[in-house]
Amino acid sequence: MSKVFKIDDLFKKNLSKKFDKVFCELKVSSYTSISPDFLMTKNYDVEYLDSIENNGTLIHMEGIFRHRSNIYLYLSKENTMEASYQLKIYYEVDKLDEVNFLVKNLIKLG
Repeated sequence: MSKVFKIDDLFKKNLSKKFDKVFCELKVSSYTSISPDFLMTKNYDVEYLDSIENNGTLIHMEGIFRHRSNIYLYLSKENTMEASYQLKIYYEVDKLDEVNFLVKNLIKLG
């Protein structure tokens, strides 16, 4: 059985080491149709991408994307049949207002 957010613990640990600070975590429970493909077209930097090939098509199961202000979006889904992704956002405490704005925009887009 597969699970979502497979590298969550490793990612948080590495993020804290990289910036020498603890990042906040926000799990977005609102429905959004944001996908890895969408974020790649919006010039988010790809930090991690876990994909499978199915009949000549790449299906992204998980992806971590960095916003230009070092806000990280982690998209994950459990199986290929799921249409939408679960979303977690990692950010520095002083960027809470920016994260609130980002979440509102992501929900509008989805």
